[in-house]
Amino acid sequence: MTHLVMTDADEVTMPLENATRAEVILAAPLARVRQALLDVSAWPGLLPSVRKVGRIYDDGSCQEFTIEREIGDRSVTVRTVRRCEPDHIAYFFPDPAPFLKHHCGAWLFEARAPESTRLVAIQSWALSAKASSWFAARDGMTTGERVAALLEGHLQATLAAWQQIFADEDP
Repeated sequence: MTHLVMTDADEVTMPLENATRAEVILAAPLARVRQALLDVSAWPGLLPSVRKVGRIYDDGSCQEFTIEREIGDRSVTVRTVRRCEPDHIAYFFPDPAPFLKHHCGAWLFEARAPESTRLVAIQSWALSAKASSWFAARDGMTTGERVAALLEGHLQATLAAWQQIFADEDP
């Protein structure tokens, strides 16, 4: 199992060779943000690349599910296992996308003003032997750089979607 080492509220050490981090302030209290991230069955109607979610296990603190998402012109289904704590959700993919050997991350929550939450998203990954067949080096970018750009872009799009969801929501 992959472990996250949290050294303080703003820094998380990720265990794999590649990592990215992004954050956003959401116009909703922490409890509502956390609940939205826990309610994976609602994601297909909310998040842009999520096509389908299949819940396998959920006891309120541990979750396991499959998620089908679009990656470029391909559809990929991955299995996710998450540990859900009051201030963060740590996850890993025992069956990551074919171009990744390992993939893990976390969502960190920090209450701000009474009606806002800072959401920090981090992820870490290692490329699989199949990475170059999915993302061949081109346009001056290596396979690793192309995968990093894809994962960073997905992370930014997901945070932007959550920001829009909570901006559009009635208080």
